[in-house]
Amino acid sequence: MDDTTILRFKTNETRRMLAQLDNLMSWCRTTFTLKKSRSLSVGKEQASVGPQAIDKCGSEALEQASVGLQAIDKCGSEALEQASVGLQAIDKCRLQRNYKMQCLQITLILRLLWPSLLCDIITSTVESMEAKISKHFLEENS
Repeated sequence: MDDTTILRFKTNETRRMLAQLDNLMSWCRTTFTLKKSRSLSVGKEQASVGPQAIDKCGSEALEQASVGLQAIDKCGSEALEQASVGLQAIDKCRLQRNYKMQCLQITLILRLLWPSLLCDIITSTVESMEAKISKHFLEENS
């Protein structure tokens, strides 16, 4: 199981759902590692899965998630800068257009896609990179 999300408005329903989930996990002989997950409980009472308590708002896990989002945004801006620098470098070389396209496909696009796979760069950033690259080569063609 990769990801589990439980949204309930009443605490009794939430506790019953977590108890059933705990029974299922003990039957499967597996456990949850809540310290590694981004678990969050918004409410007055503490919820738990088995012996492990689910973190509440403002806890360390939530702060780490916000730091991770800032790092993803930083990766996106670095990828945009790398796209413009790479396009300028390809323009400066004295190759024919079809060889420039090969340089783009073999080197630059792979160099830009790798961080997007590792960092989960936001889709709008990737789309803006694609638009920048296609606009650049359309202007060169006309």
